[in-house]
Amino acid sequence: GFAAGRASAGGSMMTSALKRGATQEKELTKIRKPVAEGQCAAANGMCSASKCCKTTNYYCWQKTQGEAYCKEKCPAGWLCTELEGEDTMVPVAHDSDGTSLFCFSTYVKNRGVDDADDYSLDLLLTQLKVKTGIFACDEWRVFSDVKIGLNNDGSLQTIQVSGDDFHGSRRKDVGGWGGGQWINTPLYRQVWKKIAAEKDDPVMGARSYFTKSWMVKADPDVVFIAARLQQKLAGVKTPKEGVYIEHCKEVNYGFFGSLEVM
Repeated sequence: GFAAGRASAGGSMMTSALKRGATQEKELTKIRKPVAEGQCAAANGMCSASKCCKTTNYYCWQKTQGEAYCKEKCPAGWLCTELEGEDTMVPVAHDSDGTSLFCFSTYVKNRGVDDADDYSLDLLLTQLKVKTGIFACDEWRVFSDVKIGLNNDGSLQTIQVSGDDFHGSRRKDVGGWGGGQWINTPLYRQVWKKIAAEKDDPVMGARSYFTKSWMVKADPDVVFIAARLQQKLAGVKTPKEGVYIEHCKEVNYGFFGSLEVM
């Protein structure tokens, strides 16, 4: 699983979020506390009791004895002890070292609405032609609710997933993009099942996510450069349980579906 903890992307990836040390000859890595509803304090909030912050790139800094607040950086004049606790220093596992990428995206044909500005398939086809986006990864997949060719001769196709609950609920229409579309949670549930099943598949096992160091889910309209991500990931030390990267700073739990790195 990927429930060991959170790591922050951005400027602090190699400093605050992933400080490394050695205790009793064990190599350790710094993770964020796992998300627990209502547990962690908001940005600039007092974290003396919880010792954790829910805003990405904010840490619990001690101001005085018994007083600590969530700040991005420790203000001058504070004690500046970072209080997240020993449980956020975990042993590094070297069984998945490296920067190899298993990447996937999805194209949903039946979204429940007819948007003239949906260019998801066109974007994927163009990215494939120039070998960018997910197609620059070591392994890639495109999942869809339909089977469709991705190249001229049809040798490359989407992997179709299906479910009788794909069209059960719609997003609320509150203005802006996405209103009235089918909620895609059921579809992605089937996508994850497909990915997990590859590990023990006699044909796909050697090319499954299990053979790569990192997994990336990228939406078709995301500007994703695999080589730049690999440069970032080269310095990340992971625990045996795995880790996910929070890439959007200064928001609560900045792990968003447009680009998921695990």
